[in-house]
Amino acid sequence: MISDPAVRRLGQEIQEHEFHLGTLMSEMYQAEAERWEQALREGDTDLFGQICSGKHGAHGRACLLDREHDADGSPHWGKTADGRPITWLGSAPDDD
Repeated sequence: MISDPAVRRLGQEIQEHEFHLGTLMSEMYQAEAERWEQALREGDTDLFGQICSGKHGAHGRACLLDREHDADGSPHWGKTADGRPITWLGSAPDDD
């Protein structure tokens, strides 16, 4: 079923919307992105413990927001492995 062309097209369309919304929300989450980049440079493991615990890395995306931010229905927002901003609702495909 996943290999069905219609399903693959829909998956691609959803991802395009996720990238578009991620770009639109980038300014709103600029502070979180800068905090993440600083933590990476400094190896700040305490900060990493405060960031969204969803495991999105295998799907090529990392949520940069605070832990439990999505409890009220807020989207995940972060960056892909190649640095593109992206946003999504619910779990990433590799969370399931």
